[in-house]
Amino acid sequence: MELVIVILSGIGGAALMNLFLRLINDYLRHGVRVPLILGQVVHHYFNGSPLYHLRHKNKYGHAIHLLVGVLFACCYTLLWSQGIGGPTGLDIIFFGLVNGVVGMLGWFLFLKSTYEPEQVEKKVFFPILIVAHIVFALGVTGIYFGLWHLLGLVMIN
Repeated sequence: MELVIVILSGIGGAALMNLFLRLINDYLRHGVRVPLILGQVVHHYFNGSPLYHLRHKNKYGHAIHLLVGVLFACCYTLLWSQGIGGPTGLDIIFFGLVNGVVGMLGWFLFLKSTYEPEQVEKKVFFPILIVAHIVFALGVTGIYFGLWHLLGLVMIN
């Protein structure tokens, strides 16, 4: 059951983050379209490969982003199981900021060492990425502890 809850939390957190980024993108010319940028990178490297199909480029980007969300949710769960952090506002902000800095450094290294799509405006991309990870942490934490609470209520009845 733990694994299912972690997977749902990671997917839910990434989906909430995508919603936040979509709202931001409505107001900025050079927005932060993480799944679409991942799709462009996949296209750059795998175009012509027998397993790659252009019509699914954005789906590949979304799938990668959701998988990374599940990976981060596993990290959160590991920390929570060690008594580090929990479902408090301060912990959510802290986890999100740390997660955002890790994500920013990962993207920085990834974009430096691989293909960098032209619509990535780093002065906008990186600060918004950090804030978006606070939204991600809120989603993961809320879903994870909410599902455990709901499961506990179901088990009682």
